[in-house]
Amino acid sequence: MYSLYHLIFDYTAWETQFNCSIIDVDSVPLERRQKHWIVSYVTIVLCVIIYLLYIPCMYSLWKQQKDGNPCYRILLYCGIMDFGILWSLGILAPILALNGSVYCTNPLITYITGATNDFFYSCEMSASTLLALNRCMDILCSELTQILFEGNRVWIWLGATTIYGFYWLFFVNPSLFNSIYFAYFFNPYQGYIAADEYHPLTHTLHDWIIGGSVPVIYILFLIGIRWKMRGAVGVWGLQNFK
Repeated sequence: MYSLYHLIFDYTAWETQFNCSIIDVDSVPLERRQKHWIVSYVTIVLCVIIYLLYIPCMYSLWKQQKDGNPCYRILLYCGIMDFGILWSLGILAPILALNGSVYCTNPLITYITGATNDFFYSCEMSASTLLALNRCMDILCSELTQILFEGNRVWIWLGATTIYGFYWLFFVNPSLFNSIYFAYFFNPYQGYIAADEYHPLTHTLHDWIIGGSVPVIYILFLIGIRWKMRGAVGVWGLQNFK
């Protein structure tokens, strides 16, 4: 499947999969493509509110991470990724919806922002899993946590996460915004032509691995907390729990 890499370095081959000459955009009336205008305005307002709330939170995380705590550094990284993707999901997508945009209305903008979204998405989800693993290991084996995450070692993990995100950016077919459904689809012709060949296996594997591993990690985390609280005073054992 062709990706952003092919768009940049092999445009002719890329265009064979993403050629807009095969559909008539106006075969779906503009009124139908603009029907989600209420959701669009609400999304923009909520996005602005979230951004305003994010600013003090990010500042607090920045101050905390200076002490070298890997947990806060991972949280700061996740916040930066969220900050990066929100403009597209909460501002650009509603604007495209208000204009009745589909892939073939603005091919390059839609495709490049879709690839950028996948970069932020893959980085944030991987870092969230890393955060869960860090918290779980800190409860079950704090010595191992220090070996793997203490000091600047956490930046190595986050660097690997970022490299993984760049793989998604350049080599994974992105999901593309479609104003007909106010949603993202891998099929660039969604609403016009049915096509299943655009769905990337990487995305499916990523979601299954993340979706399966995070609950397991947090179950182990809860077991670890319960194990550390055994024999402590009180119903919940909070007095002796450290």
